[in-house]
Amino acid sequence: MVAGVVQNFFHGFGYELSRTPHAQDFLSSRQVDLVLDVGANLGQYARGLRAQGYKGRIHSFEPIKAVHEKLAASAAGDAMWDVSNCAVGAAPGRADINVSDYTVYSSIRPTTALGTASRAMSGESNLAAPPKVGGVMKIRT
Repeated sequence: MVAGVVQNFFHGFGYELSRTPHAQDFLSSRQVDLVLDVGANLGQYARGLRAQGYKGRIHSFEPIKAVHEKLAASAAGDAMWDVSNCAVGAAPGRADINVSDYTVYSSIRPTTALGTASRAMSGESNLAAPPKVGGVMKIRT
């Protein structure tokens, strides 16, 4: 009843209120029971899914060892969340990764002019040891 009153109030001013769907709504509507979180960083996406109520399996991939260690600690208490210390690619191999102090910006992609300016401000470190990429791996379902 209160929601209807509020909606009518705003409608009188030409506004329409609607609920914004979350990723969990999409996953539930399609009965998804496994999410692959590639380039997981510290697990922000996986934690967000859990906060929205997702109960299925999550497998996170993070190639930067120090970041992976923190990710693994976050996932440790969740039996439905697995983590791997590797990158994911189209074929097995190795790749250099530019590691930023603000690790969410770390990437194997070349740094752009904007990225170079940001890197100077963030104190980006040197290239990390090349992470293992790809191959076929069995994911528990």
